[in-house]
This record gives sequence, structure tokens and C-alpha cells, in this order.
Amino acid sequence: MKSITINGSQRESVGKKATKALRNAGQVPCVLYGGDKPIHFSAPELAFSKLVYTPNAHTVVIALDSGEKLDAVLQDIQFHPVTDKILHIDFYQLFEDKEIALNIPVQLIGNSRGVK
Repeated sequence: MKSITINGSQRESVGKKATKALRNAGQVPCVLYGGDKPIHFSAPELAFSKLVYTPNAHTVVIALDSGEKLDAVLQDIQFHPVTDKILHIDFYQLFEDKEIALNIPVQLIGNSRGVK
């Protein structure tokens, strides 16, 4: 799988007011699950265009402003019902010693011999 790097900044406040201020500033609130504690961070909305608006599956390298780099996959995404802007994204952290189950899109190319 191809990998996409997203640069984010860890956020301290996780409430309705803080989230609304982030969205008004062009940021998308995100949460990374799978570790000891969930990591709340935000990233620019344009950083997700190659990840969200593509039929391909990607792994994500999340580079936080603290210098920490974490491997993850996209778990869930929420869109605004009218404007289709990204409201919130959930990621799941990958570990080398843990197995996960993913749905990966498969594209068939060409026709089978029986169709000819």
C-alpha cells in the first residue's frame, strides 16, 4: 500500500468551542486510536485531499509537531451534510505485532475467458 504523510499539531482542548474554532481556521479535528490513550490532533483540510477523494487505500504517516511519527489507517470520516466539507476524521494506529482487518477496494481489469 502507498503511504501518505500528514503533518498535524497536537491539540489540548477538545470541546465544541475549540472544534468550531479549528474548523473556522481551515483545520480538521482528528483522533488517533489504538495506543494507550487517544491522541487528539488537527491538520489542514487540504492535506486530506489525496487520502479521502481517491478510490485507492493508503496507509498514513502522521507527523506531529512534537516530532513524533505514527503509522495509521483511516478508520472513519464525517462530512457536513450540506457542504460536504470534512468535519472529523478518526485514525487507527498500526503496530507491527498487532493484526487488523481492513476492507481494501479491488478493481478487476479486463474480461474473463468465459465472457468472450
